[in-house]
This record gives sequence, structure tokens and C-alpha cells, in this order.
Amino acid sequence: MIERGAVHEHLERLRAALARRAALLAAAINGELPEGVPPVVASAPAGYFLWVDLRGADANALRERCVASHGVSFLPGTRCALEADAAA
Repeated sequence: MIERGAVHEHLERLRAALARRAALLAAAINGELPEGVPPVVASAPAGYFLWVDLRGADANALRERCVASHGVSFLPGTRCALEADAAA
């Protein structure tokens, strides 16, 4: 694949597929919100991750509850932002 140059094509198809999936998931979640409530989920510019607006909730506390109750984890936005690196 590398010698034929197919890796680049494969990555482009993979990125496009993941971007579509992220956009569909964001739309499905936002579609469940009551009418008039602004969207809380957006697909990230990279197309793979979702950004969730927690409306001021403590992301770390919510993460702990999610892990304990449902075995689901996530990274708080501060762990994914360049500004967080500069502050550390």
C-alpha cells in the first residue's frame, strides 16, 4: 500500500467515513432535544470526535459518575485543547 501510494487514498476515505458518522451521531443526539433548545453536540473539525456542550456542568465530576454508573468515559475538553497545554 505504501509503495503504491494507496495509504493516502485509504486515509482520505476513512476520514470521510468517520466524519459522516460523527455528523450523523451529533444530529441524532441533537434531534432528541426539546424544541428550541440549542444543539449540545457538534462533530469536531477533524471529523472523528464529538464536542459536547455541558452547559456549565463540571466535566470531571460528570465523567466520574458516567464511569461508575455506565462504564462510559470521555475526555474533558480541557484535555483536548491547546490552551490547556499552555496553562500546564
